[in-house]
Amino acid sequence: MKMFDLSLLKDPQFILFVIGRCLSMAGLLLMYTYTVARAVSLGISKLNASFLLTSIGVGSAAGRALTGVVATASCTSRMSFYYTSTLLGGVLVCLSIPIAANLYLSFVLYAAFGLTLGGRKKGTGEHQLGNNSRQHLQILINRFSTF
Repeated sequence: MKMFDLSLLKDPQFILFVIGRCLSMAGLLLMYTYTVARAVSLGISKLNASFLLTSIGVGSAAGRALTGVVATASCTSRMSFYYTSTLLGGVLVCLSIPIAANLYLSFVLYAAFGLTLGGRKKGTGEHQLGNNSRQHLQILINRFSTF
């Protein structure tokens, strides 16, 4: 049994997937790293700025619950929900600079970012693995990229 299929590195779709995951993780870290510093630079107190991180966490918890509801409803595929959530998260990162100008808008924006972040956390059971080595590798990448 082959553990790693090197032919994946020739697949442009896979290369785009890997590049997208790297950029997605960089955007995720930006939001957590600079949220408080940016809010303080806008004149928001340090106490209120620290609550912005809490709004990301609350939004993420709600996003995980929403992901579970959507997954059980079977109205969409898990991967399309995941990619849509990642895209919306990226858009919210880009919009955080012009939109999050005061405390209340920042709360809404960061909670929405947390909601999309919760949609990106998904579990894949062993029974869902197919025989395709590409599918195995993508599932492993999705699993380990959330650490």
